[in-house]
Amino acid sequence: MIGPGVHLLNAHTGKGQQLDSVGVPGFEGFRIPDGRAESEPELREELHVGLVMLSHARHGVVLSGAAERLSERGKPYQPDVSRR
Repeated sequence: MIGPGVHLLNAHTGKGQQLDSVGVPGFEGFRIPDGRAESEPELREELHVGLVMLSHARHGVVLSGAAERLSERGKPYQPDVSRR
């Protein structure tokens, strides 16, 4: 059982826990789902993990995404919205 307070968990650590609120940072293209997921089964698994994260919330969910990111070469770009 996770006690009161603010906790930083990955999608798998919080499995089976109910939380008052859940925040998911990086909800943008190539982050969620992971840009390395290419096949339909991989994308389905990414979607499943996302739904598991959201289903832990009792009262609220906050999704955030960057308006601008830096590429590996240091150039700014606007990320696409999540493809799922």
